[in-house]
Amino acid sequence: MANNMRMHLDHTVIWVDDTEGTAKFLSDVVGFRRHPMEIGVSDDDPTTGGMEGVFFDGNGVWLELIKPTTPGPGMDILNEKGAGAIIEINFQPQDYDGVLNEMQAKDIQMLNMDGSPLNRDGGLIKEGVGTGEDIEHTGQRIAYWSPEVSRGTSVEIFEVKPGDKGGLINIRDEQWLNEPAAGADEPWLDHIAIWVKDLEATASFYTDVLGLERFEKEIDTSADNDNEKIGASKPVLLMQKVAGWN
Repeated sequence: MANNMRMHLDHTVIWVDDTEGTAKFLSDVVGFRRHPMEIGVSDDDPTTGGMEGVFFDGNGVWLELIKPTTPGPGMDILNEKGAGAIIEINFQPQDYDGVLNEMQAKDIQMLNMDGSPLNRDGGLIKEGVGTGEDIEHTGQRIAYWSPEVSRGTSVEIFEVKPGDKGGLINIRDEQWLNEPAAGADEPWLDHIAIWVKDLEATASFYTDVLGLERFEKEIDTSADNDNEKIGASKPVLLMQKVAGWN
């Protein structure tokens, strides 16, 4: 596949059991800025159950904190993975339908949030701005690669329509327009680490399907058997092009 899917990494989602406690750490200790918008998923949503969330500006990549609020699949994930786990990474394509069409041409089945095959609505979800009874659904469309294709990690694309005042990401970005750019001395999210079983197969998903570039230099700690925290590992680095989306 051509190494140009015209998409960029927008945010990563972290499941939490204490939104304000985690937010306090990110703002007071790390130094990231909290977005004022609140995100909500209705309690009766069959796909996730009730959820609430907030965004933090990682100065290049957003962090989205999600707290499940009612029993359901979202709460099951929290119980299985634990608070603080990175649950998914989210890419914004310049042409949402174009990506879906290309995946169809490649015979790659895209999925809804609940794991079912994507249907004609292109992945319409009931996530919105607000909480509780005041959630305003924004008509956002999202789609996922199957874990067999992505090699385990939940990887999402989402639609952003220019000029759409009701889109979740449009609202987020519109409300953030007057925020000053991060200074050189401010913290920024440099990279996301994903633990994998098959390094080459996973890397090929990110390069051949998503169109990321693989950093030429590899890091090998396979001889570092004395590392008490992680033991031996052999990571690779993958990069995205953002400027101009070309």
